[in-house]
Amino acid sequence: MSTPQFRAGNPLAPEKGAFPLDHFGECATFKETYLKCLQKQKSDANKCKMESKSYLECRMAKELMAKQPLHELGFKEEQKSETNETTRGRKEEENKRSTPKEEEEENERNGFVAGARRARQQQKEFAEAARRRRREGRY
Repeated sequence: MSTPQFRAGNPLAPEKGAFPLDHFGECATFKETYLKCLQKQKSDANKCKMESKSYLECRMAKELMAKQPLHELGFKEEQKSETNETTRGRKEEENKRSTPKEEEEENERNGFVAGARRARQQQKEFAEAARRRRREGRY
């Protein structure tokens, strides 16, 4: 008996295409700053966004990669002096209707697990239904 043969799919080019390496170390300081931040933050890239942004800006300025708006690379517009501290202290009941931006910020803070938000919501609904049944004497 022969073993089945699997064909490899057609190779795909990199999404951003080929780009020159930084042979002359033109952006080495930015790269080192970013790598130190990653090491300090235990590889949590969300906490090193500013360092990543400055490294990519350097690469674009030195023509080591194609110039591209940063929002296309996953960076948000810089917010004004307002921070997210006000929403951190609120209870979940106060934030029942959160905007997609608030949900994204919560995911960045707490980490994202698919279905977790819905599970918490269902848990609250079940608890409320159980309390209602107890009050009505049906439980």
